[in-house]
Amino acid sequence: MDEYDELQVAEWLREGVAAAKEGRRERARERLMRVIEVNDRSEQAWLWLSGVVDSPEDRRICLENVLTLNPDNAQARVGMRWLEELEEREPPAPQKEARRGTEGAPRAEQAPAPGAWQEPELCLTPDCCVYCARPVQEGQARCPHCGGRLLTQRFKREERSATGSLLHIYWVLLSGLTLAEFFLIGLIWERQGNFSDLIAPYLPFIAGPVLTGASRLDAVLQTETWVDLARTANVGLAALGGVVALGLFLRRPVAHTLGIVLVALQLLFTLTSLALGFSGYIMAGLRGVFTVALTIFMFQTVLDFSREARWERLEADRHLLNDADYYNRGRKYAKWGMWAKALLHWQRAAAMNPERDTYFAALARAYGHLGCYETALDQADQAIRVSRRPEQWQPLRETLAEARERVMAGQ
Repeated sequence: MDEYDELQVAEWLREGVAAAKEGRRERARERLMRVIEVNDRSEQAWLWLSGVVDSPEDRRICLENVLTLNPDNAQARVGMRWLEELEEREPPAPQKEARRGTEGAPRAEQAPAPGAWQEPELCLTPDCCVYCARPVQEGQARCPHCGGRLLTQRFKREERSATGSLLHIYWVLLSGLTLAEFFLIGLIWERQGNFSDLIAPYLPFIAGPVLTGASRLDAVLQTETWVDLARTANVGLAALGGVVALGLFLRRPVAHTLGIVLVALQLLFTLTSLALGFSGYIMAGLRGVFTVALTIFMFQTVLDFSREARWERLEADRHLLNDADYYNRGRKYAKWGMWAKALLHWQRAAAMNPERDTYFAALARAYGHLGCYETALDQADQAIRVSRRPEQWQPLRETLAEARERVMAGQ
């Protein structure tokens, strides 16, 4: 192949792999077959082609070619073991012959008896439900089969920024400063509103009033009513700040909106306190600087708490780098009840690293939630085979076997 051909073949391989990951089997087959027609020694093309062909015989041919090119390919060895186990579960040859008529013409396969349990066929293409892996129509807000919400509200920024992750801590600190000012105002006015008298022995004559604010308020403001009002405002702002901190920790968008309003009130009260000398220049100035900084942080983290409507499609997330990323992303979707989407990511993880028993155990749980108990048991067996501590997955297998028996008995 010349340089142009090599670039073209590499592009076909990339497109074929991408189509296989997205569940577009026909396009994947077409692209990968192009690669093999030009370069029949492409290990990756044969391996990915084995996952999109229809018959076990074609899959075996693809895997045998992979092992011929690389006998140490772990994924191909796992695939071959799966095919061998599948053949062992098939009816023996005499039973197959018994299905023929007396004249040798093949009979139609006997339909399963009414009420007999059959493992459901999963739909893992983008136009299927992310919860139950059944076909859905485009534009449906809920799955007609399982009732799962297909139109969801998702954060614009999926992972919080560093500032957004610490935002609730900043609010706790601001609430602490507000409470400190509450106690300081009470201490000042117990001494007749002259805080400079408290520290006069320790500071120069001029430094006391400058650092602590005006020594006295105007006669109009030297009343207990104004002091109580200021202290009440501090308590209220501190309490609301605690509520905002809790909401930001739980990532509630309404808490972020309330925080923007509250930080404006904090700025207004801080400027008032600074102008009237309720608590002195030191405390008011410190609180003012902290409030301004928090105001900037609040506007920097708008995307961390903004949601947008999104149609959930059954496809793997992009920009995941390795098997651990796919596994962890699958755990997140499983937590949301999207077992079909979790299954899709765990399949990628197991294909990238077939030696991790945790991935096969996760697949077993996903297939079990989707009602595919035979496949779930196969995945549990695979987890037991590759595990260094196979006994840890035995309870999972027993649970799946019991669930299968209950379903079969209920039919």
